Amino acid sequence: MNFRAIKLSRNGAIAAFLVGLFTALIGFVGGMLGDLPRPIVNWAVAPLLVALVGALALSAVHLDERGHRLARAAWCSAALTVCSLPPLVMSLIDSASLWRATTGAGVTAALAIAHWVILAAIPSRVPLFRLLRIVAVVSGQILAAVTLVIITRYWVLSLPSHTPFADALHTVTAMTIFASIGSTLLAALAAQSVKRNDPEFASTLATTQFAMRCPRCESLQTAGPGIVECFQCRALVEVHIREPRCSCGYPIFHWADERCPECGEVPFDAGRRERLARAADSQGDDDPRQSD
Repeated sequence: MNFRAIKLSRNGAIAAFLVGLFTALIGFVGGMLGDLPRPIVNWAVAPLLVALVGALALSAVHLDERGHRLARAAWCSAALTVCSLPPLVMSLIDSASLWRATTGAGVTAALAIAHWVILAAIPSRVPLFRLLRIVAVVSGQILAAVTLVIITRYWVLSLPSHTPFADALHTVTAMTIFASIGSTLLAALAAQSVKRNDPEFASTLATTQFAMRCPRCESLQTAGPGIVECFQCRALVEVHIREPRCSCGYPIFHWADERCPECGEVPFDAGRRERLARAADSQGDDDPRQSD
């Protein structure tokens, strides 16, 4: 996706989210205050679903902009939510249970995909976070499956709700809700904690020597990390070297693939990679050590 398409998609997603959320709030608040009739309040669910489409599309744009491999799955969740809008409108018109079931199934599948995508897109090197992420994803998918069973049982088949199977189904639903919400929150807190407290790895470039021209007299000389004194004009130059790393912290020094092996993102665009390669080639040609 090019820059223009990304910008248009982001602006459209933000507009859909804000307009849908604002319209839904007007409907719900008006219904609570008693100023709006009940049918109009029921229609406020439709803009709320539009706001959900905007939020899912915004996350998909964010992943697509970073070149993440899960961007297509995020777009699928937004598309499923869009497909749930017509059945929702039909359910508001004739209140048929089949339309409600179709809407509920589409939204449930969309949220299950979005939940998995968001958790999978968070980079991690810590076993505790990975364990919490697995628990959150598994419990979220189980919750989605149980929700689909409930929708089919009550809205499609119209089966009774007071049976041993229904009671067990409700128990499993409550357990998976607590497990999914709790593990998701703990995983998010663990990710933020790791991001703040994760120390930088020891750089393999700490003892690297390279060719450098003095910024004052332009004398070519061999330098390294730290404070370098020019042998010609005695100017002092402080040099800092850091390994190239992905946004997830994974070192990608001498990594040939475009995507990070840890999180699947594209750390550098093609233009930047070519510029770095040309700079490295020209630096190697001017290295004074090669003429010894």
